[in-house]
Amino acid sequence: MDTVPIPPRPTRPESSTAESLPFDPADYRKRLSEEYKILQDKIDKIGAFRFTIKGWAIAIVGAVLAAGSAVNGPVTTVVITFALAGMVVFFFELEVEQLVLSRLYGARAKALEKLFTSIDRGQRIDPLPPVPYIAHAIVKASYQREIASANRLRIDRWRTRLKDLWRIGRFAHRPFYIVLIFLTFLPTLRHGDEICKGISRANQWVQSSVRGVISQFQGAK
Repeated sequence: MDTVPIPPRPTRPESSTAESLPFDPADYRKRLSEEYKILQDKIDKIGAFRFTIKGWAIAIVGAVLAAGSAVNGPVTTVVITFALAGMVVFFFELEVEQLVLSRLYGARAKALEKLFTSIDRGQRIDPLPPVPYIAHAIVKASYQREIASANRLRIDRWRTRLKDLWRIGRFAHRPFYIVLIFLTFLPTLRHGDEICKGISRANQWVQSSVRGVISQFQGAK
C-alpha cells in the first residue's frame, strides 16, 4: 500500500509579522490627529451635557417649590422634598462622573499634544505609544479604581467615595448644588410647627418603646 506523504506544516512568512512592517510616519501622525479630534469632540460634548444636568437640577427645584406650595399635608411635603433632594444629589454625582471622564480625555489629549511636539522637533520616540488608545485608557482607569476599591474595607470605600465626591465636586460647582438642596427644603418651612410636633411625638414613642424593652428585659432576669 502506498503511503501518502504528510505535507509540511505551513510557516508564517516573515513579512506578515508586526516587526517587519515598515513604519509610516504620515499614517501614524494621521491616526494621532484623528484621535485628538475625537477627544476634543468628546470633551466638548461632556461640557454641554454638564450644562444640561444643571438645567435638569434647576427644573427639579422649581418642581419642588411649586409642589410644596400646592400641598397642604406636612408628611407629603417632607416626602416630596427628600425625594427630589435625593435626585439633586444624583445629578451632582452624575456630573462628577462626567468630570472624571473629561479629565481622562484631557490627560490623553495632553499626551497626544506632547507626541505632536516631539514629532515636530524630530525627536526619537521609543517605544511609540499605541494609537488609538481611548477605550484602553478608560478600561484601564476603571480597572485600577475597582482594584483599589476591592483592597479597602467597606467603610473605607464609602469614606473614599465621599472624599472623592467632595474633592472633585469643587470643579462641578459644589455651591450650586448646595444652594439647590437648600431651596428644596424651603416648602417644609410652611409646616415647621407641625413637623416639629411630629418629630417630638416620634421621639417620645421611641423613648417609651426603648424603656418598655428595657423593663421587660430586666423583669425577665
